[in-house]
Amino acid sequence: MPAICVLEAIEPAAYPAAPKLAALLRHHDGYVRLGATYALGALASTDRNFRIVGPDPAPHCRAAVEPLRLALTDEFGPVAQVAGQQLARFGK
Repeated sequence: MPAICVLEAIEPAAYPAAPKLAALLRHHDGYVRLGATYALGALASTDRNFRIVGPDPAPHCRAAVEPLRLALTDEFGPVAQVAGQQLARFGK
């Protein structure tokens, strides 16, 4: 869990870890899945190094959208709810 929190804190710079975070969405513990959902959503944050420009999503966004979309169907309600909230951060 501490590693998940660190990845969430570094926001889009964590996008190389997106596949591993996505794999955690299959973890048996709902709270681990919830942490991974928050961390994936943090990839939507933008700063001067990770601007979202034009119609093509930035790589850090593409890395998180599909796992979060799948998390919408998680059996643990908080994961599905947070997945929806995090996807909303990505915009259109």
